[in-house]
Amino acid sequence: MYKQFSQFGVKWEVNDEGLVYLKRTYYYKDMESVKITREPSIISNGGALTFYLTNGPCVTVAYKKNDHDKIIVLVKDLSRLIELNNTSTKTDAVYSLHGARGKHMYIYEDHCCIKSSASFTTLLVGNATDGAKDIYYSDVVGIQCKAPSITLGYIQLETPSLMMNNGNSNFFNENTFTYNETDLSQEKANEIIAFLKKKISEYKQNRNMPNTCVSNADEILKYKQLLDLGAITQEEFEKKKQELL
Repeated sequence: MYKQFSQFGVKWEVNDEGLVYLKRTYYYKDMESVKITREPSIISNGGALTFYLTNGPCVTVAYKKNDHDKIIVLVKDLSRLIELNNTSTKTDAVYSLHGARGKHMYIYEDHCCIKSSASFTTLLVGNATDGAKDIYYSDVVGIQCKAPSITLGYIQLETPSLMMNNGNSNFFNENTFTYNETDLSQEKANEIIAFLKKKISEYKQNRNMPNTCVSNADEILKYKQLLDLGAITQEEFEKKKQELL
């Protein structure tokens, strides 16, 4: 929790992921902008802040008059976060996950994309443009996972170019998606892990299979050479060619 405000007894907050209001989270990646739409005045005891969503109605929250200076600073930070996070994501993902520490994971049939979104934490440490990384299952050599408990849970895809198998580095690895129990239930996590393992296994099997098309082409070429030498007839060559094809 980073910033919390209230007005008229209604609380709202902004954190690493977005706006939390009335038990719902509105993610920065789904926002276009944020503006102060009503400033406090002599007759008004507070102001209003409006979040404009990319697909859907805007969300307006109220704040107290004595929080106005904080809200002005907050709007600048939020505007930058929205700009950094507002990148288009493919809609054909099998799973779209929003985790902890600004991590997002989009899982497709042939690869997954792990995106590190800017957050208040990354702004503070000057690392607000982590970006996104595509990892293809054909390049994955293993998968590590840990259920959340006192610490965060994670799903990590190991590749030959980036293998970090122990220590706290697992939580910061660019191949790692981190989450807690509120982000992703363990039942759903197990389903996703099973899907990833299945895809990785399929690509490994395909990679190890002999290339029968090349073998058959070589065989046809061999019989064509026999035909040219007169060792077999045209009819025998055509018959063998059909069998191989």
